[in-house]
Amino acid sequence: MNKARQRAFFKNMGKNVTAVEKEDLLGPVKQVMETIYKAHLHAGNVIQGKIEVESVHDTNNLIFTFNEKGVKIQEQLFGYEEVEINNYDDNGRHSTGSTYKKGALYQSKTYEHNQQGKMTAYAVHKADGSLVYRGETTYTDDGKPLVSQTYSGIEEILTNRTVYAYDERGNYISCLQYEKDNKLRHRSYRKYNELNQEIESTSESLDENMAKYNSRTISRYNQQGDVVEQIVYDGEGKIKNTYTHNPQYDSEGKRIVEKREDPYAPAKGETEELENDTHGNWIKKTTFYNKVPVNIYTRVIIYFDDASANEATLVHPLTLIKDETETEKAREEREELSEEEAKWITEGTQQPDTFPAMRYYSLKFKEVPSVITYTGPNIEARALLKELKENMLAEEIHSSSSIWNSHQEQLSRYTLAFRGRPYLLHALGIGTHNTDEFDIPDSLKAVERYGRVYTSSFQLLRPSEASGKRDRYFENELEEYIQLCSLDKKPDKPTIHIVEVRGNNFAMVEHAVSDDFEIKDLNVHYGYGFDRFDAELMQRFQTEKKGLVLFHGLPGTGKTYYIRHLLRKMTSLNNKVVIYMPPNMVDHLTEPNFMTFLADEVKNWSEDGFFCVLLIEDAEPLLAKRQEGVRIQGVTNLLNMSDGLLNDMLNLQIICTFNVDLKKLDSALLRPGRLLARKEFKALGVLDANLLAQRLGIKHHFKKSATLSEIYAMRKDKNTLIHDVEPDQDASTILDDL
Repeated sequence: MNKARQRAFFKNMGKNVTAVEKEDLLGPVKQVMETIYKAHLHAGNVIQGKIEVESVHDTNNLIFTFNEKGVKIQEQLFGYEEVEINNYDDNGRHSTGSTYKKGALYQSKTYEHNQQGKMTAYAVHKADGSLVYRGETTYTDDGKPLVSQTYSGIEEILTNRTVYAYDERGNYISCLQYEKDNKLRHRSYRKYNELNQEIESTSESLDENMAKYNSRTISRYNQQGDVVEQIVYDGEGKIKNTYTHNPQYDSEGKRIVEKREDPYAPAKGETEELENDTHGNWIKKTTFYNKVPVNIYTRVIIYFDDASANEATLVHPLTLIKDETETEKAREEREELSEEEAKWITEGTQQPDTFPAMRYYSLKFKEVPSVITYTGPNIEARALLKELKENMLAEEIHSSSSIWNSHQEQLSRYTLAFRGRPYLLHALGIGTHNTDEFDIPDSLKAVERYGRVYTSSFQLLRPSEASGKRDRYFENELEEYIQLCSLDKKPDKPTIHIVEVRGNNFAMVEHAVSDDFEIKDLNVHYGYGFDRFDAELMQRFQTEKKGLVLFHGLPGTGKTYYIRHLLRKMTSLNNKVVIYMPPNMVDHLTEPNFMTFLADEVKNWSEDGFFCVLLIEDAEPLLAKRQEGVRIQGVTNLLNMSDGLLNDMLNLQIICTFNVDLKKLDSALLRPGRLLARKEFKALGVLDANLLAQRLGIKHHFKKSATLSEIYAMRKDKNTLIHDVEPDQDASTILDDL
């Protein structure tokens, strides 16, 4: 069921409405035919593209037929090379069904019901009449299932049998599932209290491979009859999870139900335009994402009060499409490389960029291309690949994938050519993200995989301005699809931007960060007066536009731990953008091309009214003194970014963490006016160490100074597990740079 129909279904769930009303239709509808097309923006106008074909189970290409009571009596669903027809009786109960593939009958289905309307038997047969599988179910007098059995194949082998049991009050108390040969596979039980409330449920698999999923749940209720606690045990009786609920009630004792986000509501940026008929039903719907047209839906509706209703016959456009497609024609016309050309391109391949797009372009189009880079920030690479293949005759001329431990193949790069046009689009490096970080529109739902989305930066190789071969309409349409496939981050969590290497290029990738991390007692963790230091530092971050902050000290003294606390506070500021450079990226600060990339990114944010904070961890290579009178290039770049001419343009604040002694730093970094703040992180004294241990519930008395990592390592289940090791020999103290 597609999302639009899900919205209509849940909108009417529980209401006594007809099937016509469940489809959000008005009036005496006899038949409705719906078709979905791709939408394109051409020269400022929205135009209709080709039919978008989906699975029959998630399609908008359909014909529904209703009787005069508003009951659906037939549905025809049209998918990719597949048609499914389901027939219903006058009460809306499934009676027969047929599935056709490539125009030929594939399967047929029959259904039987009892007087209560419960399905008692069903059967699926192949086109030749042989049985695929069938099932039968018996019921109690009040309509509860008793025994359900499934048979497969011509020999009708019993493959599954499920037996249900109920107590004298009609509560379901057990379910036993058997495999063939009457072997018990799974069993579940439920128990109830005197108020008919379920207090215990057990799920147990007899398959040893599934035994790890066995569980028992104990539920506790309040006086109002609502669940307040659920304890889940694993198969061995150990507590797996504990869930607590705190229902709220109004003055009359009625439960206050929290308003939850509608899972079927349009995603951020989704809009639509409707054209309605005289009955108030839409007959054309155009959907947009971020003002870019996505789909055009059309409806043809026949009404019982139409004089010509009895004569009308609806034929879906998908049944009229010929087998030969533009894509197949394009494959036939594709020009292959010669052996010499393929060898020349391969010799130019250098890791990690496995495909030399520049070489390929110059060979195919006999000129050196101009290059434009789309950095996103969140262009969904798999969605863009699908859109361009379907709508712009794009062909995948190269791809790079990886497979880890026999898992599913993961696409990491691809290059697209466009038939008849001197353009190449090169995905520089595809990264993965959790889907819950983004607002994902309906049009991109199909590309989600296992709760992940896949984003990349892109290079477009195109003709030079001087060549006279540029196609502005083509470029505009390509940019529309890039915009269509660009995801918006959900605003509910703060984010930081991490600098990454993708291929031979740099990218600024946005990541959500924990918004609930906070050190409650800074003075206890870092010594008396640190709370005030933290408040004044945040004040400077809010009021100053540039400057340098240095955090230094021994490993394990809590620099990174405090950084996490600081990040949460900084990302809550509306005008701050936090850029994080992990330790493996520090050396790039000496490279001119990286400095250009960073300056461009920061400058763009600055022009939009944002102030950037650059966080550099383990920055020792940048901070060292000049050698023989020559300053290290990294220090020079850092000085320019923190208080030089470059910072006049960038408005950049920089935080550096390091472990070296201050004497090894370039003295220019410590000049007042450049240096916003400096903090040396030290081990806590005996009194402070024991105070923190007491706050953390650690039953250990420190007799000498200790670092934060040494103290936190004493927490239960956090200490190092040791066996047969000589104490205090050839071993350092516990160092964990939080």
